[in-house]
Amino acid sequence: MLRNLHLTKHVKQRGFIFPYICFIAIMLLLCVLTSVTLYENSKQMTNNQLEQIKLETLRQMTSGKLFDEIRHQKIKLPFKDIAYEFPNGSATVQYQTHDSEVLQVRIETVTTRGYTKYWNKQIEMNDK
Repeated sequence: MLRNLHLTKHVKQRGFIFPYICFIAIMLLLCVLTSVTLYENSKQMTNNQLEQIKLETLRQMTSGKLFDEIRHQKIKLPFKDIAYEFPNGSATVQYQTHDSEVLQVRIETVTTRGYTKYWNKQIEMNDK
């Protein structure tokens, strides 16, 4: 038995498997890291898109509420800044100009997470 062990010690081995295993391990690690990074970026993009949808919803709700208040003569033109609070954020309307058919306003919408967007909006004054 000692004799067989002695023979295996002197055999020259060329470790050709180790580089392949290292290469495969590195490739798998790169794939996993890339997948994690893509997932995080996708998650961030989804959150940003949801916030954009909330901002657009705030603008539409503000425009509708402002139009209803003007139509029911709760506010008169020209008006000072008007602030509205909604469940998913707030909006501030700044009067710019108007004529008999179109009202020009600037709407600042802010979500509950703090995302902000400014809109220049023309609201049609005639009933359709």
